[in-house]
Amino acid sequence: MKIVIITGMSGAGKSQAVKVFEDMGYYVVDNMPPNLLSKFVSLLTSAEGEISDAALVMDIRSGQFFDGIEESIDELVAKNIDFEILFLDADDDELVSRFKETRRVHPLSSKERLLDGIEKEREILKPIKDRANYVIDTSALPLRKFQEKIKSRYVTRATTDHLNINVVSFGFKHGIPMDADLIFDVRFIENPFYIDELRPLSGQDEPVKEFVLGNEITKVFLDKT
Repeated sequence: MKIVIITGMSGAGKSQAVKVFEDMGYYVVDNMPPNLLSKFVSLLTSAEGEISDAALVMDIRSGQFFDGIEESIDELVAKNIDFEILFLDADDDELVSRFKETRRVHPLSSKERLLDGIEKEREILKPIKDRANYVIDTSALPLRKFQEKIKSRYVTRATTDHLNINVVSFGFKHGIPMDADLIFDVRFIENPFYIDELRPLSGQDEPVKEFVLGNEITKVFLDKT
C-alpha cells in the first residue's frame, strides 16, 4: 500500500492535487485531523486488497488538532508504515494573488491581514516541510505541469496496467451518446436493412455480419480505424 500525506500552504494547490490523486485511483481523505492519522492508517492496512493506495490531506484547517501532526507522523515511523509527505508551497505574492482572486478567507487571517496569516502558517508548517519527501513549488507552475509532477512520482502500477475502451454502436436518429470521445460515422457502408432477406435480421446474425464485414469499403475502414 502506498500512503501519501498531502500538506502545505493554503492556496498552494492541495485541492487540485486531490483531483489528481483521485484520478490515479487513490482513496482520498481531505482535511483529516492529524490525531486520527495513526488509527486511520491502521484501518487502511487491515483492509489491504480493497484499498491499494491512499492520499490523506492534513493542513492548517484542522485548527488546534493540527498541533499534533508531528507526533502522528512519528507514530507511523515507529510502526514502520511506508508513507511519504508531499508538501505544496508557493511564494507569498502568488498566495496573496490567489486568495484575492478567489475572495476566500485564509484560515489564519480572519481578523488579521492576509499576509500576516500566510506568514504565520509558513512558520507553523516549517517543521513539516523540513520532513517532506517531495516539495512542489506551484508559484509559476501551469496546472498541466503540476499534474505531471504528481503523476510522475505517485502513479502506481494499479492505475497504469490497463486502458478501458468501450465500443458503442448507436443510431443517429436516437442521438449521439453524450459521453463519447470519438465518433465514427459509418453510414457510407452499404446498409443490410435495404436487402430484403437481411432486413428481419440483426447485426448479431451471421448473414448480416458476412454482408457488412465482407464489404471492401468496410475492410478499408477497419484497417484505417
